[in-house]
Amino acid sequence: MEVEFVKNSMVLSNSTDKREKMTYVLPYEMDPNGVNDLISLYEICEALRQKTNEHGVKRMDFNAVGPIDLEHVRKVLEYIFLGEDCKIRIVTTRQRKRSELDARKDLRKPEAKKIVVKGGHKSYAELLRNIKEKVDITKIGIELKSMRKTKKGDMLLEVKGEQDKAKALSDAIKGIGSIHSEMIRNERIVQIIDIEAAVTKKELAEDIMKASPGLKKDELEIKSLRETTSGIARYRKFLDDIGESVNKWEGEMVVAGDFNAKSPLWGYPIMNDLRGSLLEDWMAERCMVCHNCGNAPTFLRGAPKSHIDLTLSTEGVARRMKEWRVLEQENLSDHQDIVWVLGTTGEPERGEDRMTERGWSVAEEKMERLAEVMKEKVKTMDKCKDLVCETKRVLEETCDRVSKKKGCMGKRKGVYWWTEEIADKRKGCLRKISTFTSVRCVWERCFS
Repeated sequence: MEVEFVKNSMVLSNSTDKREKMTYVLPYEMDPNGVNDLISLYEICEALRQKTNEHGVKRMDFNAVGPIDLEHVRKVLEYIFLGEDCKIRIVTTRQRKRSELDARKDLRKPEAKKIVVKGGHKSYAELLRNIKEKVDITKIGIELKSMRKTKKGDMLLEVKGEQDKAKALSDAIKGIGSIHSEMIRNERIVQIIDIEAAVTKKELAEDIMKASPGLKKDELEIKSLRETTSGIARYRKFLDDIGESVNKWEGEMVVAGDFNAKSPLWGYPIMNDLRGSLLEDWMAERCMVCHNCGNAPTFLRGAPKSHIDLTLSTEGVARRMKEWRVLEQENLSDHQDIVWVLGTTGEPERGEDRMTERGWSVAEEKMERLAEVMKEKVKTMDKCKDLVCETKRVLEETCDRVSKKKGCMGKRKGVYWWTEEIADKRKGCLRKISTFTSVRCVWERCFS
């Protein structure tokens, strides 16, 4: 698969320097069936990497023409160019429109800087006379656009020029007796939505500073970083929907997926958020166990990392689950692959007993009869909604009808209120009873 490129150059305005540009053409089309699109995309991006290394390209803009999954493109490029000294920007349709608008804004005249001058009990005429006598505007190198009186009797100056020169003028006016001046900052409130739950204010501020070269650190303030009004309501409904499905299931189960919640219970180094508290309560109500170890993040998107993909199970499955881990290999997704080993049997807890296990003594001569009854029962299961539960019920009824249940010599099932603390107390009491009995026997032999 050959990557074509066109080498062109352009002369910068008001300069004799030339800037060379490389335009690479990737012959890639989305497969309608989506079978080999990732493989061909990987091959063409690998060929692109070789070409850019030959030409020493350090910066690229990726423009997609036609329908293409940009998320797959981002993951493939991120994997192919891992460790390379090259910055890649994937330009979407919205970003192209935004770039055109920014270019138009650059052609506009810069906004005038505004300074408010307050003189306390001085009149507007006195303020004007003091400023003209003691401040040389031409020496500062700034052009005065307008000067007018405000409704409160203060003076409003509008000046042209850089921010530093406007600040120098404001500082010069402050040095005149009891006159006070301050610059009016042109504040703009920007609302950013669809931010990952793991992003902090510091990380968000760093990304905004990188995307805005002309923005100074003291000019940026992150007011708040919070969820939308209906965010928690949607999350509660999300847990209720899963809980409804879990409650219908009578046996053991594993619930795994992206829960997008924070809690130290599954490896977050910070305190849990509201979603994490709701999920912890949801797990406690259903006696479910979380298997995340917290040793590796399950979600990776560049620098941000998080542990939002959870593996939950009932207590019976928890005793059989082993070797839970997160795979580090690339899968072209932000969510890492998670694997675990599920054993056939697990060690019973204290007080639990094998009498609860159901079993039947099925002799070989009864196997044909068992098969005949099962065939009759299965015919009525075609329109069943929950096929697994219905199969389990039919199998139990058939075995009860054809065979006898196994006997069991196991211990009795422990009561629900039995705990380790009660067991330790019982051991101590039995030890003291044994000691008292031994002492009493010795006493009776010696003094009887």
